Amino acid sequence: MSTFSNSCDALRSVKEIYHLQCAREEFGDEPVIGHLTHDFMQKDGLSFLEANQCALDYVKNINRTINNQFDFKDMRRKLRQSSAQEQEAAGQLAYASSRV
Repeated sequence: MSTFSNSCDALRSVKEIYHLQCAREEFGDEPVIGHLTHDFMQKDGLSFLEANQCALDYVKNINRTINNQFDFKDMRRKLRQSSAQEQEAAGQLAYASSRV
């Protein structure tokens, strides 16, 4: 994916979260979770209990994202570091194999 594409995806997500947060403020969590539960049942074919748990988890994770509890920026940095280390190790292995 390109940086532009990632930016567009992020912007669309922010707009959706904005509307979710407005609905929560305007109507409260209970009707919003009820609506999400219904959506999960209809769109994903889940039972009421499964869909309700998904809706609760979704709202909880939105809250965690808003409060920066996932720290995606740090996760991305760590993944880059890990990937670079793996590539370096693979390069060293290839070099050692070619010398045999």
